[in-house]
Amino acid sequence: MLSLKMFLVSLFVMIAVFSSAISAAAAEVRPNDKVVQISHVSAYQLDSDFLVSVSLNADRKLTDAKVVVSVPELGIRAGHRVDFSKNKKQTVHIEAPIPAEFDPYMQIAFNSEQGRRIKFRPVLLQ
Repeated sequence: MLSLKMFLVSLFVMIAVFSSAISAAAAEVRPNDKVVQISHVSAYQLDSDFLVSVSLNADRKLTDAKVVVSVPELGIRAGHRVDFSKNKKQTVHIEAPIPAEFDPYMQIAFNSEQGRRIKFRPVLLQ
């Protein structure tokens, strides 16, 4: 009888520990969680390309993330890796072969293991 009680107690403890571990893991990554904020996008014309500047604010330390600037209608994509392990605010500069007469809306995509954000932003040409 004593061994049955010990078995039930140990089973209860294992279930409690397992359920708390699952809830902690689920709390870390939420599909609608805003991992990063795309705060500013601007573009500077170079010789034949544009230098796109994207300012990002992360709400946690991210080590493996990527920002991609694209104009899907023209089939243009350019990206840059970002590391938020030391600084949660960063500005990324991406050189993209965008024609001078393009529609001033770009797709800015942020990808990491913790989340994904996609924004269509007007680009301020400077």
